[in-house]
Amino acid sequence: MESNLVYIMIDNENLYRKVVAAQTYLQNALNDYIDTSENEEKIYTENTNIFSISLFNSKKFGLSGDYLDIYSFKENNQLHLISRNFKKLSNLCGFINRVTT
Repeated sequence: MESNLVYIMIDNENLYRKVVAAQTYLQNALNDYIDTSENEEKIYTENTNIFSISLFNSKKFGLSGDYLDIYSFKENNQLHLISRNFKKLSNLCGFINRVTT
């Protein structure tokens, strides 16, 4: 059974990335995106926040693995990766930390 919990990869104070539970508004938006989207970017408004969710374009970053359950979250000109799949997002986070440090 797949969880509806959503996780986000963020930068922490040590310049590494880490995966944490996403805020409720982002969980609701990703669940809506997965349930209703046709794989195109979708814009959401939550109070004064305007953000978008789209499929993660792994090819653009030179990745060849299966990343169909990883999504791009853009807010305030910042890009973050989000997913319901904690293990896959954590593995990707570890890879990014290894190649960028």
